[in-house]
Amino acid sequence: MKYVALILLSLAACAPRTETVPTASSEVASAAPAASVMTPVATGDVIPDAFTGRWDASTAACADGSELKLEIAPKDLQFYESRGAVETVSIAGPTDITVVAEMSGEGAQWQRTLRMVLGESGKTLTIDGGTGGVRIRCP
Repeated sequence: MKYVALILLSLAACAPRTETVPTASSEVASAAPAASVMTPVATGDVIPDAFTGRWDASTAACADGSELKLEIAPKDLQFYESRGAVETVSIAGPTDITVVAEMSGEGAQWQRTLRMVLGESGKTLTIDGGTGGVRIRCP
């Protein structure tokens, strides 16, 4: 057992050493703040026209209505069982906004932040990266 330990120590002493030396670029990179998911280029309190209209899960749902129904007006969001008064809109680009709304529904009130991204030439609406649903624009 004594010899095994001695051999292991000898091997460890012979192993090449690697040393991390910080460089100017690595120091700058670590000091830089993390990039934001969305960097607004403008803010206001009105949802842009490109986002307004009726949205739902499918064309059939547009005709009949569903629990994914969403009507977007410049200052208002109307979901199936809740409504939101728009407080602020941060615009990252013509197809990318974040809306903060004072929501109410079923006797409760809360504040909600929704990131909305238009796709397919304005025919689809993705909310919160898909976790809030993907809807199509109703005709």
